[in-house]
Amino acid sequence: TLGAVLGFLTPWRPPVPLDGFVRTARQLLERFRAGDEEPETPLGHDQMVDSLLSLSDLSSNAVPHVDRLEHHLHPWVAYLVVPAFALANAGVHLDPGGLTDAFTSTVTWGIIVGLVVGKPVGLVAATGLAVLLGAHRPAGVTWRGVWAIGFVAGIGFTVALFVGDLAYSDPDLLRFSKIGIIAAFAITGPLAFLAFRLLPMVDKPEAGPTVSATPVDEAAAAPQDRSLPGERAYGRGDRDS
Repeated sequence: TLGAVLGFLTPWRPPVPLDGFVRTARQLLERFRAGDEEPETPLGHDQMVDSLLSLSDLSSNAVPHVDRLEHHLHPWVAYLVVPAFALANAGVHLDPGGLTDAFTSTVTWGIIVGLVVGKPVGLVAATGLAVLLGAHRPAGVTWRGVWAIGFVAGIGFTVALFVGDLAYSDPDLLRFSKIGIIAAFAITGPLAFLAFRLLPMVDKPEAGPTVSATPVDEAAAAPQDRSLPGERAYGRGDRDS
């Protein structure tokens, strides 16, 4: 209830409208570039720093408060509130004796192996079968990425708890299944995180074949203008003229 009230009371219009942001940002960029002419002088340095600070404040005011609030609260909700809510509603009494009984049960270990090993292996095997039958993986999707998605699939927490409620009528077996689901969640979550963290380090784009440059290729390969928005209209040449 408090969250809903907070959402209704949070303004959704940004303090600085988009057109005003673009116009003021261009002016600040022009001022920054003017100070960049003599960055070693006190006046030029102060002008550059003041322009950057003003641009930072301007960017902050261009974001609606509701979006800013959502951005700051998202990590807390995703990594703390939702898991704690799901764990509290799992209805599992965690005590040393109960955990010992659970980890000596084949039901618990079957669920752990199924989620931690079965989900990734099944997803990769299904993807490989689809590729063998003629399907094509999307551009940029590697087999390491498919394995990472497989670990994410093993996190199935709330749905697995729901299926456990439907599958087991025995209270002890139901408790063992929930402990197995929670244990698998604790294993596959970090594995998925590490898989995606390591993915950019091991999967680098392959270099394409070298092609000799022709006059047309040289024109196409000419350095492109990478100036920021608004800099073309406020470039050094325009200012000097």
